[in-house]
Formats: sequence, structure tokens, C-alpha cells
Amino acid sequence: LLLEHVCAVLGIPLPVSPDTEPQWPWTPDEFCMTPQRLAVAAVICLAMRCHLPLIVEGATSLGKTALMKQLAKFRACAGEGGFGRLMFVSNSVNTTIQDYYGTLVPQGDGTCEFVHGPLYLAMKHGLVFLADELNLASSEVMSCLVAVLEGRQTVVVPMTNEVLHVHSNFQFFATQNPTGYAGRKALPQSIQTRCLVVVYPPLEASEIVKILAGKIAAVLEDQSDASREKATSMAREMLNILHWNEESGETLRQLIRWFYRARADICWESPDDWPNILRKHAAVLFPRFVDEGMELPLPNATSALEDLVVEQVTGAHLVKFKMYGLERTMPGVLSRCPLFAAGMPSVPKGFLRTLAKLVFALYPKPLESRGKPGKPASVARHAEPVLLTGPTSHKSLAVEVLAQIAFDEWKYAYRAVPMSPMTETDSLVGAIQPFTWPRLLLYVATVTRDVAARRPDLSELAKNLTRKCDSLQLAYETAEQQQTCPE
Repeated sequence: LLLEHVCAVLGIPLPVSPDTEPQWPWTPDEFCMTPQRLAVAAVICLAMRCHLPLIVEGATSLGKTALMKQLAKFRACAGEGGFGRLMFVSNSVNTTIQDYYGTLVPQGDGTCEFVHGPLYLAMKHGLVFLADELNLASSEVMSCLVAVLEGRQTVVVPMTNEVLHVHSNFQFFATQNPTGYAGRKALPQSIQTRCLVVVYPPLEASEIVKILAGKIAAVLEDQSDASREKATSMAREMLNILHWNEESGETLRQLIRWFYRARADICWESPDDWPNILRKHAAVLFPRFVDEGMELPLPNATSALEDLVVEQVTGAHLVKFKMYGLERTMPGVLSRCPLFAAGMPSVPKGFLRTLAKLVFALYPKPLESRGKPGKPASVARHAEPVLLTGPTSHKSLAVEVLAQIAFDEWKYAYRAVPMSPMTETDSLVGAIQPFTWPRLLLYVATVTRDVAARRPDLSELAKNLTRKCDSLQLAYETAEQQQTCPE
């Protein structure tokens, strides 16, 4: 019925599977359509059909951007061709007009070529465009979008002054968090009056359970009714453990991360003890159980149950971290770090706790088939991004210590960027900059030495390249002194 409703609003036929049953073009673990999401989806579909610019506003981790992407995909599956493609820009305070329309990029022959941006391509080819986190954009970007939102048939492209004819299938969407979130500001009237603004309501507990159950069922070994019922029971228990409600603070994204951390322990080690495993992982992941003095989600929980252990695995380049009865290992040698070389009693317990939580985030346990035929081992999820918060103490030191343990030449594998209000994107990802020949040769030689230190197998090649750079630099300096042009 939900599928029929969306298709009716869009004015497209029902997608039919080989067994003649209508189906969504995505699986429940990819995206789960709930009643709250359906209400917003209906408005988005109407905007698609009427070619109205639309802004969806709601709290973080509700699935706003995912819903936009899935509906664009759904439209493509219904036979709308290129209209289903989604171009997007993730806004920040540093986003510029060039990020939308394109910019001039230097070429090797000394000329510059204009590389078109996602908004330009969407307007030219009739694609769906999504401006994510719109209320983080600068006023300069906002004023530039007014012409696009008015529905004009032609738009003048900044920098090139090209008159672009807007395709009739072009669609503008945007998502944003409410103004109560850090850095978000109210949209100017010039934007609000030209867009349909929809508020994305918070998800109810029943919808959270349905979404979590879809993620969990995809990991379990079979898709039987019993397996799906178990997935639903696990999802309900997760909310019970946290005493979850809309004000508790844990987002849907955090709940999904919680299960992904626990899934290897549940699926292959203790499938019948999943409630206790979930509680243990909750104690590691959610600091409010400890930091706010709340009771840990373990039976008769006390601080002694933390059972914090950090030790070198005998005969292997592995370090084991143990917490609440859970274990994770990381490649490395504990004695590489001077802090541990003096012995464990000298390391404060709070510091060990921080290290253990970092390892649980950065070194997930892979899902393994334990040799079952036809069931290949599953690759572990990528390491989680980590934000360490707290008073000035040992946050940066903890990351540095992990690098010392993991890498022999740790200084080449560890990069720190001091952040400030003046820090720019270039400080993190780099930028195009001019080089003189002497400076370029010096830079190549320096990078080559760094590579040789990290990759002993490339040391001979690096030495040859370094010698070549040094000889070229000497030849250039000699030619400069003689006022001749070096070949």
C-alpha cells in the first residue's frame, strides 16, 4: 500500500519483480520506508511532479538525505532515465559559488580549463540537485541560488558569463538541520519564499525498531520468519537497554553503529547471549552510563566489571585490549611506546580507558564464516571516525600513542593539524600552488625520503630518485651561476 501511494503521487507505474509482486528498488537494510518517512516522501514526490524547489528540515540522523537519494533512484527505476541521477553539494561555511557552478583549473600546458560543478550539470542535463545542509552556506551562495529557485529558463553562469538554458526536468532539493544546531542560521526570506519548506518529524520508537530490525536481519545467517522475529526482538531490546526516548540523545546513526560493533560477537561467538553482548557494547560506546554516574547496563554492574586490560599477545605483533569482557586486537608492538616500556602500573587507568575505546572504534572485529561452506568471510566495516572531547588532558597523546604502537616509523604515519577559526580546507586536503624548479626538486627529494622510511622495499628506488633530484638541483644552481639555461 505504501508503494502504491508513492507511485500514485509520482504518476508512475508500480515496479514489478519477476514473481509479479510490487517491490521497492532497495532492500530493508539499505532504506526502510516508515509512516513518518512516507509522509515526507509524498511531499517530495509532489514537488518532483510539479517541479517545485523543496527544502526538508529536521533533526540529525533521521534519514533526510538518504530519503532524497532513494526517491531519485526510485524515479530512475521507474523509467525516467537521467532524471533519477542525483547531483549534490554538502554545504559548510567555506562552500563557495565555484563549488556549485564550477571553477577554472590550471592545465599542464599553462592554460586554464573551466570544470563544471554539480549544479551546472544538473541544470544542463535535467538531473536532481541536492544542497545538503543549506543553512550552513554563506550569504554569497544564498544570493546566487535565488535565480535558480525562481524557475527561470536561463541562468547566467558566474565566472564564465555563459547563458545556460535550464533543462525542463531539472529539480532543486535541499536539506538542513534546525537553527538550534551549531552554526545553522535562519534562511533569508528570498530563499524561503521561493521554496516549499517541509519539516521532517522525529521518528517514533516503533519506526526506530523497524529500521534497526532491517539492518539486523541483513546480517543474520538466514532470512526466515524466525530470524526476522529475532531481529525485531534485538531492536526492541536495544531501546530498552538505553531507556531510549526522543530526549535521551542517542541518534539512529549511533544505534546502528552500536549493532555493527556487536554483530561479530553476536553472530559467531555467542549467538544466544546477544542481550548481554549488546549491554557490554553499550557500556563501551555510550559515555552517559559512566560520565553521568548512571548505572551501567549490565546486571549488578560495578566499576570492577570494566575489567580493563591492555597486553601484548605472546609471539605475535598484536596488542589485545579488553573491556567489559569484550576483546579487540590491533597490529603493533606495545613496547614501541615509551609510556608502556616502563610498565603498565605507570599508565593511568583513565588513559587506558581512552585507548581501549579508540581501538574498539578503529579496529572492528571482522565477520567470519568459521569455515562454513558457501559462507565466505565478510570484510569488516571501515574504522569509525572518532571525536575525542573533554578537558585539556590526554586526547592528542592517546592518538599519538596508538600510532607509536601500530607503526615502526610512527612519525611518518601520524599527522596532526592544529585547528583554529583560521584553519582552511587547504590545510587538510592540500591546494594547487606554484613551484620553482629548485623548490620542486627539493620537495620531491623530501617526499622520496619519507617514502623510503615507511617502505623499506622501495628504499633502493627512493635512493636512486633522491640522487637524481640532488644532481638536477646542483646542475640548476650551477647553470644559474653561469647565467645559462639548464637542459
